[in-house]
Parts: sequence; C-alpha cells; structure tokens
Amino acid sequence: MPWTIPRPINDGYALDPVDPVLRTDMEFGSPRTRLRTQANLDHVTLTWIFTAAEMGDFRTWWETEIARGASWFEMELDVRGVIETKACKFLEVWKATRRPGGGFNVSAKVEVRDA
Repeated sequence: MPWTIPRPINDGYALDPVDPVLRTDMEFGSPRTRLRTQANLDHVTLTWIFTAAEMGDFRTWWETEIARGASWFEMELDVRGVIETKACKFLEVWKATRRPGGGFNVSAKVEVRDA
C-alpha cells in the first residue's frame, strides 16, 4: 500500500482461517479429501480511518495499482502482536461511510497469505 495510507486499525479484527481441504462425497464409501492449497490463507475484515486526502489516495491506488482489488499487494499488519508485511488480496469491494466532522471509515474483507 502507498505510504500515504495509514495501516488498518487493530481493534476488533480476527483471523478466519480458510479450510485447505476439499471434500467430495462419493456414491459409495468415504468422501474423497485432498488439499486445495499448500498456502496458509486467512480471511480478515480490516478497518481504516481516512481523511479526505487519504481516501483519495486509497481510491487511486485501488483503481490503478491493484486493478480494483484483483491483484495481490503487500501491507503491514499486526499479526500475533508483531507488525509484519503480508501478501494480501481483496475478497470483495471495500465499503466506506462518512465520519462526523469529515473523513471516512473504510472496511474490507481481505485474504492474507501466511498470517
């Protein structure tokens, strides 16, 4: 993320691990199970508090740098009490609400590799 955009706030976000096992029911016998991925993936809902200028930077970054959320990007996150750079990807379009007195609350669900 651009340095002009603040890190998401830590308050209240939780890691939601993605199940790496794919199960297929069979006509007879036990279901077939296999690993879908070797990567450790978690879904996280993040929240930012932006000024109007930061919101503009975020929108520009979203539209041009990460192809409206389709591309992976790196972001500093507080994982296990330590700030680390993680590979992330948006799972859905972000949502913004206006803050009293100006600025925006922005939230989005992202996928985090190896959180």
